[in-house]
Amino acid sequence: MEPNIRAAALNVGGGSVTDIARWSPSYHDLVTETLRLHNPPLLNQGDSWNEDYVLRDQPVKAIAVPGALDIQNFFETVEWLGNAGDPLCFAPHLKTSPLAGVAARPVLFQFATADRTVLNPQNSALIRAANLRENSWLYRHDRALKVAPLLNADLPLNPHPYLVLFADFEGSSIKLPSSQLVLGVSALAQGQIAAFFTSDGASIPDPNSPLIPSFLLGGPLFEVPAALPETPGF
Repeated sequence: MEPNIRAAALNVGGGSVTDIARWSPSYHDLVTETLRLHNPPLLNQGDSWNEDYVLRDQPVKAIAVPGALDIQNFFETVEWLGNAGDPLCFAPHLKTSPLAGVAARPVLFQFATADRTVLNPQNSALIRAANLRENSWLYRHDRALKVAPLLNADLPLNPHPYLVLFADFEGSSIKLPSSQLVLGVSALAQGQIAAFFTSDGASIPDPNSPLIPSFLLGGPLFEVPAALPETPGF
């Protein structure tokens, strides 16, 4: 919302914050502890929980798990209380409903298939709220994983940090996979952002490289999704 920012690139962003926490394996233990400390406790499966939720665009179903609705209602309340600072509530101001005195600015969204930290439904929710699907580029980690063994490439399952060499933080150390495929994926995504900013947001280049032929991958490594993904993909 800062008027002095001329253009922005948002990599693996999502919303709501509550939905990111409830669906992400990265935050599962934190959410479990929160539900345990609730009075009364909301854990409905021993030391774990199941809210029996249905994602967007999935068939209607009847809730059959005891205690699931209480968990759903808790998440809805937390989400409502957090709306004043949630990305989903600010995203419409990027294009559809600019704030007074703040012109709409160009924005590039980047996200990855089967992100295990900010899941695809939450990536999609933010992009949908911003009404900027055509400005969104999806890194097809599923395709990269298929060719990784052929290239003897060390490629992690979670693509969340693909922009920064798939960096994995372990305590005070940083672990980086060692393969040219990792370097290539990060370089292409970073190059797209650099070219976007160089044009002052006027154009978003295709980040795909002829050095990574799409026929080996079963499709391009990066693409504008025809439809935003609404399932986690893993």
